[in-house]
Amino acid sequence: MLKLNYFLADIFILSAEKQPIKLSWRKIEWLHFIHIIKVL
Repeated sequence: MLKLNYFLADIFILSAEKQPIKLSWRKIEWLHFIHIIKVL
């Protein structure tokens, strides 16, 4: 399960780098995503 979380995190980071316009929104999503990983 943890490997899957890291895999999703990598995809999220890559997609954020490709779309810098939405970076601020993605930063909020990313913080939420990290919180979810910590809960799991």
